[in-house]
Amino acid sequence: MAPQIVEAIKKIEERGAREIAARSLQNVSQVFRYAIAHGLVTRLPTSSRQISSSPYQSLTWHGSR
Repeated sequence: MAPQIVEAIKKIEERGAREIAARSLQNVSQVFRYAIAHGLVTRLPTSSRQISSSPYQSLTWHGSR
């Protein structure tokens, strides 16, 4: 699942909508935290990646792909 999330967020960012990309990533994380809390999944699919985001700069992906 993580590669699809990364791909979708990067597409949003590439069209220049960096703030929307950051908010989208935040929303995905919220959904997965809810799913973890309710026993629907065991981990965040993006938890192996450290992501630093700002609406004023490009999203930076740290870690292996």
